Amino acid sequence: MGLLQQVTINTIYRVLFLVFQLLNTILISRLIGPAGFGIYSLVIVNANLLLVFSSLGIPAGILYHASAKDLSLSEMGKIIWLSTLLQLVLVMLIEFFHRITTGSYWIWPSPDPWAGLFGMVFFLSIVITEKYYALYNGFHRFPLYNLVVLIFSITLFLVLLFLSGSEPGRSTVGTVIMTFIGVQLIQSVFLVVFFRWKKIGRLTIADTEGVRKKFFTYSFYAFLANAVFFLVTRVDFWILNYFKGETQLGIYALSSRIGQMFLVFPALFAGVVLPSITAKKISAESLQSMFRILNSLNLLFMSILSLFASWLIPFMFGGEFSGSVIPLILLLPGIFFLSSQTLLAAYFAGIGKPSTNLYSTLISLAIVLIMDFILIPVYGAIGAATASTIAYAAGCLYTYSMYIGKENYTWTRLLMNSGDRADLNRLIRQVLGEK
Repeated sequence: MGLLQQVTINTIYRVLFLVFQLLNTILISRLIGPAGFGIYSLVIVNANLLLVFSSLGIPAGILYHASAKDLSLSEMGKIIWLSTLLQLVLVMLIEFFHRITTGSYWIWPSPDPWAGLFGMVFFLSIVITEKYYALYNGFHRFPLYNLVVLIFSITLFLVLLFLSGSEPGRSTVGTVIMTFIGVQLIQSVFLVVFFRWKKIGRLTIADTEGVRKKFFTYSFYAFLANAVFFLVTRVDFWILNYFKGETQLGIYALSSRIGQMFLVFPALFAGVVLPSITAKKISAESLQSMFRILNSLNLLFMSILSLFASWLIPFMFGGEFSGSVIPLILLLPGIFFLSSQTLLAAYFAGIGKPSTNLYSTLISLAIVLIMDFILIPVYGAIGAATASTIAYAAGCLYTYSMYIGKENYTWTRLLMNSGDRADLNRLIRQVLGEK
């Protein structure tokens, strides 16, 4: 099976996942309202902040070396579970001292002991999921991973639908968050069991001299790039919450979540491209074709969403979220640049140059911090969206310029050409079983 065909088949799973992710967002927003959605978003962002800064880039190292097949599966298993244990201990200490000093927990900002427990459970589940995502992708088992997350996205939808029917009107924020965390935990356990049941990765060769040192060197650069990138895309949540409160945060968080749905496909493409580049199984022409197709499809769907957003958002999420319309429209150009950068970042990670991604995210972080503190106190969610778009554009332009210099590409070849359209049509026919 060719690489583009494999991406298309996986895209079917991701399209379905995207549909249920949207449905879950609709149900959650209607169940808990803007302020509740702000708290729910903070739980996710706070846990992921600890995830990024405690992982030290190890998942990126797992993905890279699983693709290169230069480290044994048993060695990677030791790294996975030892690092997971250390991360969990670290977060337990952070939550303990945060509770003592502030009266509430960090991940789930509440003094309730159940909030502390569920916050740590959520953290553990995303730690495991992140590392097994790297293993599945590193061993080119993308469909299995995508199928599992789709199943549990459907599961969450069914549970939320039950809550909507059994508790007409508003559910408590705690009920919704605990439901979400419970499903995430079961998903992470299933990923581990399924990986072992399918005996994935048995062909990985034994350790070679210097590989461990290379593993952690690569992981460190990836860690820095991922940590800074996370701050670029999430620092506005804390700044907005500080200056404007949970309701404005909920308004902006919905805009951000809708916008980031356009990153699902870039992430899918990147997950396939990175190990393929590392294993030298993809040509520059194939990567560039993916880049142009991805940009064209995102531009088309973003334009359609912009036209109908003023009607669609209040209709789907409720009139309380009508304030999300303008931030979303302002954020979409930035999401376009961010989606383009995602595939290019996978290229640089795949050739062992994560430092390029680090420099681009540092540029974006400097810009977003300056713009956030200027715009958010005055304009709230609208200011946050504007700042993010400017920062995302700057980071993408830097990464794009580096790719152009390395592969002798041209600035103007951003969208599909006739050859790309023919390849896409042929690929769709192959997937549908047509000749």
